[in-house]
Amino acid sequence: MGATIYAYIEYDDAPEYYPAGSVPEPFAQESDRVIDLTTNVGLSHAKDYVFLGAIGGPRNPKGLAPLIRPRGLPPNVNWRISKDFDPQDPMVGWLTPLEIEAALDHMEIRREELSFGLQVTLDLLQLLGDRLGPERVRFVFEMGD
Repeated sequence: MGATIYAYIEYDDAPEYYPAGSVPEPFAQESDRVIDLTTNVGLSHAKDYVFLGAIGGPRNPKGLAPLIRPRGLPPNVNWRISKDFDPQDPMVGWLTPLEIEAALDHMEIRREELSFGLQVTLDLLQLLGDRLGPERVRFVFEMGD
């Protein structure tokens, strides 16, 4: 049996609907903008141990301390995510697209080393971050071993 990761992408698309200068702070309003990756076997069971290690999870083959350890659920998290993940679990966390890139750089991991499912997930995070702003996109996850 191996380590697994279950995740959601949560995003705040308020900039798409508010005029410039009146956009609320990121995740200030309740939103139902989530992409459920919890059943994506290409991500959850792909055995990307270097990625899991980079975001503070088990089976860290690099042996380096992660840049950011799992920190529970984010503020104002979507109700579907809070229903699925235990905020007290030490393997529950979240990262913005920029934090993920920094964590990968810290561990000297190139995207090409990761599974196809994870590369697609990172591409989607980047696309949303480029469109909405990286502070309006979060990768919320729970890892297990």
